[in-house]
Amino acid sequence: MADGLFDQFKDWYEKRHDYARDWKARTGGQVVATMCTYTAEELLMAAGMLPVRVLGAHEPQNVTEPHIFGMFCPFCRDSPHYAEIQAFRTFLSALTGKELTDAMLHEATDTIDENRRLLRQLFDYRKESNPKVTGVEALYASITAQFVDKKEHNAQLKKVLAALPARQMDRKEGVRFMTIGSENDDIAFMAMVESVGSTIVIDDQCSGTRYFWNESKKDADPIKRIAERYCDRPACPTKDYPSHTRFDHVLGLAKDYNARAAIFLQQKFCDPHEGDYPDLKEHLEKNGIPTLFLEFDITNPIGPFRIRVEAMLETLSEEELF
Repeated sequence: MADGLFDQFKDWYEKRHDYARDWKARTGGQVVATMCTYTAEELLMAAGMLPVRVLGAHEPQNVTEPHIFGMFCPFCRDSPHYAEIQAFRTFLSALTGKELTDAMLHEATDTIDENRRLLRQLFDYRKESNPKVTGVEALYASITAQFVDKKEHNAQLKKVLAALPARQMDRKEGVRFMTIGSENDDIAFMAMVESVGSTIVIDDQCSGTRYFWNESKKDADPIKRIAERYCDRPACPTKDYPSHTRFDHVLGLAKDYNARAAIFLQQKFCDPHEGDYPDLKEHLEKNGIPTLFLEFDITNPIGPFRIRVEAMLETLSEEELF
């Protein structure tokens, strides 16, 4: 879109290192790298820190290959519960030299819950026919929430939400896709999908909905409030065995957002998602959602992906004729 409504999110994304340096300089706070959406960032925020999700650079891995086994999935597999969150609170208090009071934790959680709520409101616009928010724009909004100061991010979300009702789109939606996988901030890929006659209307990814989908439940105990929210959030495959609660959740998202088909974006060597794939694929397809499987590595060329996406679009078009 040429209206510039999402330009601030795009700028934050493209200059995320500059943003972190600037934030540190103007606040005097500490910047803390996180590797997973299960990191209890409420405590980091209460401690005056900026949680920053580490993203890839989509460049050849000649620097890291001598140090990290090639067949290694880099995303964390922690499991937060009350005792761990409390231990993290104690650690941060010792690290910063100040007590993290209940009031401080509640205030931080309230701010982050507001961010989750605003992102849900933004994503609701994607339910519409010819959505006012594209998949690329939604990714810019959701991924920047993982490294921008939440109060600044909330303010920008409110500006965008205020302008969206009057927004006029000059594109056709085409086939409505859902994306499924772990972390994916490959803007070039998402833009390609939306350039060949389709729109990404929803996702089940930790770079998207799994990060913000549920808010905390009010509780006098801030640690319980924080811990239960992480346990209740839409599950990642690493924490969804053996019940597979996410299967119906993913199907529900596809139905709620009227997704015509789903694309699995498989990070190479990410065993939990790869293990889930056959059963989740079957679950979606028997419920009328055809799927496409694409395996990602650091520097995949877009061309072969484009061919496969276009082939699926052609198949779906042919099916609609009969």
